[in-house]
Amino acid sequence: MKTLREITESIPCRKGPASIGADGERYWEAASVKVGAHGGDGVGHSSPRVVSFLSLRRDRPGRALAVLREEAWHQNTGTRTTADNVAAVLGMPTAEDVAAWLVARGHTRRGWADDIIKGLVALGMTAREASPDDVPTV
Repeated sequence: MKTLREITESIPCRKGPASIGADGERYWEAASVKVGAHGGDGVGHSSPRVVSFLSLRRDRPGRALAVLREEAWHQNTGTRTTADNVAAVLGMPTAEDVAAWLVARGHTRRGWADDIIKGLVALGMTAREASPDDVPTV
């Protein structure tokens, strides 16, 4: 079972110009998994449309980074992007662990857990550990 860190570090993404983060860190995006969406349609008096992504990145030395990126759009105010470091998810061995951590900390809603798990499994992560009653006893 590979951790999210091992999967991210195995993706060859450090090509072309690097992006520069708010802290001046240079990075390349290895993968991005949609982890939620909410709000209105962003038009008129409606609330902004908000979409969240788990951005898996690698820096120049090759280290894995995990950032929760939220993009909000409204026709009157334009686009606003925020990013929070969520490095704790990099050591997790299953997609279910990552989804549960994001839900427990309010980064996404429980209804998005299955989509998060599917997105991480597509990257090669193990979906979940065997359920206790699925494991044969000796």
